[in-house]
Amino acid sequence: MEPLALPPTGETSPEALLDSPAVQLFVDLARRARRTLDLSAQLETVALICRQLEGLPLAIELAATRLRAMSLQDLADRLSIGAAEVGGSQDHRLPHQQALQATFEWSAQLLSPAERCLLGRLSIFPTAFDLAAAEEICSHSGLERAEIALLIANLVDQSMIQIIDDDQRTRYRLLNPIREFAENSCRETELSVTRRRHLRCCQKRLDRILLADATDESDLLIADFIANIENLYVAVEWALESGGAGAVTDAAELLARSRLVFDRDFGNLHTVVDYTHTGTLAYSDVLPAATHGRLRHWAPVLTTPAASHCRRNGTWKSHSAFSTPMTKPTGARWPTSTPASRRVPPRLLTLRRS
Repeated sequence: MEPLALPPTGETSPEALLDSPAVQLFVDLARRARRTLDLSAQLETVALICRQLEGLPLAIELAATRLRAMSLQDLADRLSIGAAEVGGSQDHRLPHQQALQATFEWSAQLLSPAERCLLGRLSIFPTAFDLAAAEEICSHSGLERAEIALLIANLVDQSMIQIIDDDQRTRYRLLNPIREFAENSCRETELSVTRRRHLRCCQKRLDRILLADATDESDLLIADFIANIENLYVAVEWALESGGAGAVTDAAELLARSRLVFDRDFGNLHTVVDYTHTGTLAYSDVLPAATHGRLRHWAPVLTTPAASHCRRNGTWKSHSAFSTPMTKPTGARWPTSTPASRRVPPRLLTLRRS
């Protein structure tokens, strides 16, 4: 996130001020926030605000949205107070990092308690998420499912959440700096409850895949799960790092249920090898015997030469080494084959490691 060029200090000419990309961005965003707002006579104040924000696009966007409810001078005054507090603290970060942190803190203070609470819980999503997932995972401990949609809409209006329109579906995401700030601002106990619910949500989605059998719906569900495979990684990482018997068992069951997905997404098998070895070797004393047995069988099979060959030529399901039955929801049946025309292409994803 590179800062935009600022106007020279002391510059007062409207033409020269508008030549600054930072000033241009603020003026454009301010007009979107309040269409009747005329900043032509207040460009010096705009330049002052952009300097206080170090020209950072995200900070400028967050500040400009506040013009819906306050004047430009009020905004400048409040940012000056925040800058003075940051400047007087023992903060050794770079100036643009301090400005961004101060903007986040100031913006968070203007949120309602429910909006701040939801923003912190949404930080557990590593990538984009939909409304259904947010409602299922974040509606606990004081937040009702029925109010999640309105709270998300409010956070979108205040530029704390970004909208992604994809294939006639509306999805949302938090930019990385906002996600990190929201996560650090949320109580650890609250995050733990939300992360456990996130893990259970992943389990439910895998159960839907198993219950759908080898149908067209199954293909769509698997493709969607693979497109958001980082959710699986984050859920398993948290459970294994927590070290609790219940969380570790949930992670192991999640890995066992995800086998059908990895049968089609060959590019991610190196990651599941790491997780299954961790689950079988480091936590063998807390796992139920049946769960441990399934993972113990699966982990070495994944690393055999036959498995490598199957991953390369796309015949994973045809190899007899992978015919060991696994626990599945009542009424579900395993697909008997995976035709080449219905396989999802491999995706190489970067695994977030602590």
